[in-house]
Amino acid sequence: KFLRGIRSMLISISGSMLHLLSAMLLMCIFMFTVSLVLMQSITDETKAGGKLHGNPNSQARIRELSIFGSMQDDDTLLQQFHMLYGGVGRTMMTLFMTISGGLEWRQAAAPMVELGEFYAVLWTCYITFMIFGMLNVLTGIFVDAAFQAMNNDRDNIIQTQLEEKHSLINTIRTVFQESDDDGSGQVSLEEFQTLLKNQEMKAYLDAIGIDSSEAHGLFRLLDDDGSGTVSVDEFVTGLLRVKGSAKAV
Repeated sequence: KFLRGIRSMLISISGSMLHLLSAMLLMCIFMFTVSLVLMQSITDETKAGGKLHGNPNSQARIRELSIFGSMQDDDTLLQQFHMLYGGVGRTMMTLFMTISGGLEWRQAAAPMVELGEFYAVLWTCYITFMIFGMLNVLTGIFVDAAFQAMNNDRDNIIQTQLEEKHSLINTIRTVFQESDDDGSGQVSLEEFQTLLKNQEMKAYLDAIGIDSSEAHGLFRLLDDDGSGTVSVDEFVTGLLRVKGSAKAV
């Protein structure tokens, strides 16, 4: 069962790879679009009269401004913009990290908010749409594709049916043993009628599509050799046969 579980997981992953790639492509297109909007806004602010126009603060501490580095308290506004929005690639990475746990989105939005309150609203809309909308939908599609790939695996279907049949046989044998009051290994008509009065047994027969109201007819159907008693083998094979007929109908 352990190896079959691993096999099922591998089948699910391989069967959902196309959906995963499609989801990643859709996310990249959306983040690319948002990046272009942010980059255009930043470009406008670098023109004359903009908040980013001019040379950087000469008192700024010189250090490596990597996208994966952490911002310092003494970083200037231009340094923050360069780290988070220093190109389309950096901007897309910033957008991705804010929805994947790599960066707190409030920290990423702080430099943009310095340019205007509009960008606070833009960032809030982006996070809301990505986390509560797109990611949930894409996760549902991905999980559904994984389940379909596993359920369509023929070996998994056969093994599941065999396990269900084995469980059903064990249940039927347990029911037979409980109804065999004298321990003879045979169930008489009287014992069978008593058994059908049991609410648990009636619920079980109803669940597999067998009408428990006709005790005599059901007993004759199970009694293959006409001996007036039903053995455990007759009981098991008879109920399985009746269950199959009920499903066919």
